[in-house]
Amino acid sequence: MEKTTFGKDDLALCTTCKRPQLLHATKQESDNWKPNGAAHKAMEANENVPEVQFSLAPESQSHGFMTRADVAHNEVARAAVQEG
Repeated sequence: MEKTTFGKDDLALCTTCKRPQLLHATKQESDNWKPNGAAHKAMEANENVPEVQFSLAPESQSHGFMTRADVAHNEVARAAVQEG
């Protein structure tokens, strides 16, 4: 989304991560975002990311998704903005 929507380097996001990362790619993702792709390798090289897990969804799954924090809670919203 970073690349296609905002025209930015999507792989550069991997250098800004500071928390454990879990990515579950679907068949629509580029090879960069699938297990052992460029994003996976970049996150593993990022010393600020204590744990990285990439997996590939079954072939029957044809959409992407992400987990989002419930920013309706002030403490969660503050942490999401301040700590990313």
